[in-house]
Amino acid sequence: MIQEMAIVRNKLLIPCGILLTCLLFAPLPFSVQAEPQPSDPPESVALDQPIADLHITIVDSSEDAPAWEKAASSLISIDVGTRLTTEIIENAIDALKQSGKFRHIHVDTGPVSGGVRLLFSLTPYKLIKDIRIRGNYPLFDRDVLNVLSVVPGDVFIETQVPRQQELVTELYRRDGYIDPQVSVEAVRDDQDGHYTLIVGIEKGDYYHVSSIGISGNRLFSDDILKGKMKILGISNAISNGRRFTVSKLSEDIKKLTAYYRREGFAEILITQAVTYSKDRGTVDIRLSISEGPKYKIEWKGNKTFSDRQLKGELVIFTEGNVNNIGLRKSLRNIRSRYEQSGFQKAKIDATSTLLEASPTPLHQILIHIAEGSQTMVESVEVTGNEYFTAKRIDDQILTGRKGFFTGAYYVSATLEADLLAIKTMYEAHGFLDAEIHSNETVAPDRQDVRIRIDIKEGPRTLVSSVSIDPELSISIEPIKQALALQAGKPFSPAGFQNDRDALAAMISEKGYPHADIAGSTKFSDDRRQVDLSYTVDLGPQVKIGNIMLNGNMRTRDSNILRELNIRTGEPLSMQRILDGRRNLRNMNTFRSVDVDTTGLKEKDESVHLWVAVEEKKPYFFEVGAGYESDRGALVRTKAGDRNLLGRNKDIWISSELSEVGYRTESVLSDPKLLGTRISADLSVFMERLSEFNQSFGTETMGASINFNRPLSRFLTANLGFRFERRDQFALEVTDIRDEQLEPREILVTTPSIRYDSRDSFVRPTRGAYAAVDLDVSRGIQNSLDDFTKYRFETRLYYTPADRLTFALMGRAGFLVPYGSRSDISSDQLFYLGGTNDVRGFEENLLQFDENLDPAGGRQFFSGSLESRIDVGRNVELMFFYDTGRISDLETGVEQDEFRSSIGAGLRYHTPIGPIGILYGSKLNPRDDESPGRLHFSIGYTF
Repeated sequence: MIQEMAIVRNKLLIPCGILLTCLLFAPLPFSVQAEPQPSDPPESVALDQPIADLHITIVDSSEDAPAWEKAASSLISIDVGTRLTTEIIENAIDALKQSGKFRHIHVDTGPVSGGVRLLFSLTPYKLIKDIRIRGNYPLFDRDVLNVLSVVPGDVFIETQVPRQQELVTELYRRDGYIDPQVSVEAVRDDQDGHYTLIVGIEKGDYYHVSSIGISGNRLFSDDILKGKMKILGISNAISNGRRFTVSKLSEDIKKLTAYYRREGFAEILITQAVTYSKDRGTVDIRLSISEGPKYKIEWKGNKTFSDRQLKGELVIFTEGNVNNIGLRKSLRNIRSRYEQSGFQKAKIDATSTLLEASPTPLHQILIHIAEGSQTMVESVEVTGNEYFTAKRIDDQILTGRKGFFTGAYYVSATLEADLLAIKTMYEAHGFLDAEIHSNETVAPDRQDVRIRIDIKEGPRTLVSSVSIDPELSISIEPIKQALALQAGKPFSPAGFQNDRDALAAMISEKGYPHADIAGSTKFSDDRRQVDLSYTVDLGPQVKIGNIMLNGNMRTRDSNILRELNIRTGEPLSMQRILDGRRNLRNMNTFRSVDVDTTGLKEKDESVHLWVAVEEKKPYFFEVGAGYESDRGALVRTKAGDRNLLGRNKDIWISSELSEVGYRTESVLSDPKLLGTRISADLSVFMERLSEFNQSFGTETMGASINFNRPLSRFLTANLGFRFERRDQFALEVTDIRDEQLEPREILVTTPSIRYDSRDSFVRPTRGAYAAVDLDVSRGIQNSLDDFTKYRFETRLYYTPADRLTFALMGRAGFLVPYGSRSDISSDQLFYLGGTNDVRGFEENLLQFDENLDPAGGRQFFSGSLESRIDVGRNVELMFFYDTGRISDLETGVEQDEFRSSIGAGLRYHTPIGPIGILYGSKLNPRDDESPGRLHFSIGYTF
């Protein structure tokens, strides 16, 4: 806490000459401490003298003293030479207090040559460097951290520690625990003086449901309703193993309410009463149900739409019908549907009848529909247009257009929108006085309408000149040239306003955020010419002051400042601040980033930036297990540091063990190599792989370095270099030449380019992906690996309806040897068949030789088409067609025809991606092949 300012005047009994000096230069101490104690301000001493020196002393923070001095200097904001006043000191102290960074503030004055010396003695708070949580299961660390009022990087205030204990305790009580014991210990680091909060949680016993009583239910029994409540678990019996939480009960009540509404009870109301027994650790739940009448909807007069179609417009069975709100909304929906289908005179009303019935009353609603005539647009004629062609105007008109499943219905609201669109188009091209009217001629039977759109264009107004106040201190020509309305261009009010806003934004980016832009127009008598003028009041130029960083306990200041890309003394640019914040948020090291300014509202000459970050936990460990058809059972682990030495670099090691082998890899990744937009990955790896159905395996170890640079929003260029030592071995008696079984050393250079506009990496529904890869391989001590390998891939995603997505993929590859040899090692060839390309075939067995071993080739083509249907509850039904061909086979048998399959499957979407099971059926299988194959996969195949 902060103590109020206390001022003490020193009175000295000395000769008159010295007394005068003391009155001018006597020390003027101000003190603000953690515990506030009111005191009266003293009389002013040493005031109205020039400040000749300003000194800041940081107490009890020797290591971070320079950073604290810099932060305090930006907050104090006192210029040497300014005359000292009480207000100046009070403003400085207020700024220091509002920052929340200092637990003790003391201000003193003393005489120096040329004026007075101002001394600030500041004791900063220590920081919270880390928060560690123990015993939090079944809640995640993030669940606990989210309820705390502090994060790593915040100042440590001892009085806030009990509050954190209360917050965590309340969290576990809400989660059903009876008397959770929570401790929050603040451990001080002797080296830097900062604190680590250790949150210890002993959850203890939790409440479980002892009984559920239901009253008021007449139509559905207790057992039926309880069977729909998750709070009881899978079995319908009360169990001590099920933890009770209020949130779960609320979800169950929502489910019961929705169930009643679906069954026709639109006025259902369910209230709850929960009785806790702390001694027994149980809760007794009482649900009071007011079912209300059961609704029955009948229709009369609807001919165009069936009862089933119109029922989709009702909301009373989804949102309820309290005070007839749901019924009124339903009638509006029905009326709108008729109007959009050309029934402009349709009348919709309803009559209600409440009937007593057993076991529940019946609320019968009869919806009367007088459809009237359905009016179709016979023709749309445009007259009076001279500047725009009829086709250009027709592009703005929706009236009279036929939809995929709809006719050319006449909708008055659509026609009004068309007229507005035409007028807006004319205004944008300088026709300020254009008049657009429509004339409708309706047939006597009201089934057809002829529409004539009459246009009176009027004069076209062009910009004659553009002038900007010439008294500006900044170069205005580049800004002026960026305006849309230039001399000779058509004038529009909207364009003029846009230019004025753009002018203000561009001037603001020059360091004038308070600039005021006034625009004026002067039209000629015939309104064919207009002179535009802008008057600019720049206001004060604002520059970037100090940049203070907070919360980066591990990340180096230099890395943050590099991504922020803003320097002290530069003109203030709000766009650059936003760009810098986005860059910081894109860093994988931070969970949250905030950038605040001080001095902008006050119109100070310097605006200081406070950058507050919350770092992610740098160390991570991941483990997973699963099954995939192309690998079998597998286990994966990964561990690393996502902020190595605080430099925003990743280092990790991963391993995978499966039925086809293992792979271990260690990677060092730099997302901003040497501060550029190029990312780089350096890796070393070791792998042993024996793929299914292959007669050989490979052992590989090596190293690689890859460079990646985005060229545009969707386009990325890559360049990789890889050295590997490859050892091919036989798994069975085979005709592989001995030369291939000897260890080989290979150097591969891989340039590639990728285009990716998909809307999601996990579950794409729109966009495209394309990749071109080139491997230039060179054998160091042999020529088996002297070849160039080309690979092409394209994927397209299209979603014509809300729950339907089509996905198309095409792949191709070519292997071309160079040098004196034309043969290629079998482990470098292309193989097809299996989960990742042509499903329905076993892995690598799209083509095979006379020994039924996989046949590899130097060329391949494959394609897949999938339809993906979202059936709800995170389940997706899919159908597919796959085809592929391998040609230029190394075996003596040429089987280079396309082979295809069709199939279907289900995928379940998890937070980390889909898990799928599917079956592929071969088209025209051979005699020695199975008709199809079952596949399991994690993630999409494409």
